[in-house]
Amino acid sequence: MLEVLPISSAECERGFSQMNLNHTSQRNRLLTSTVSDLLMVGVNGPPIHTWNASKYVVSWLQSGRHGALDKATGLPKQAVTVKQSSKLFD
Repeated sequence: MLEVLPISSAECERGFSQMNLNHTSQRNRLLTSTVSDLLMVGVNGPPIHTWNASKYVVSWLQSGRHGALDKATGLPKQAVTVKQSSKLFD
C-alpha cells in the first residue's frame, strides 16, 4: 500500500521550459499542431546530440521531395502590383 505520494512540479516545469525554447518571438506564428509536435519531441525525444538524421534525410529525398539547396523547377512567381488608394493617405 502507498503511504507517501511524492509531489513534484518537475515534469510541468520541463514542459514550460520546452515551450519557451520552441515558441519565441521569431517563431510566434507556428500552428498549434506544430508546437505540440515540437514539444512532444523536445520532452520525450532523444537528446539532439545522439540523434542521427541522415536516414530520415535519405528517405525524404528518395520519396521524391526536394532538398533545401535544390534549385526551383517551377515557373517563376509573377510580381503582384497593388494600387495604393488615395483615400488611405488623406
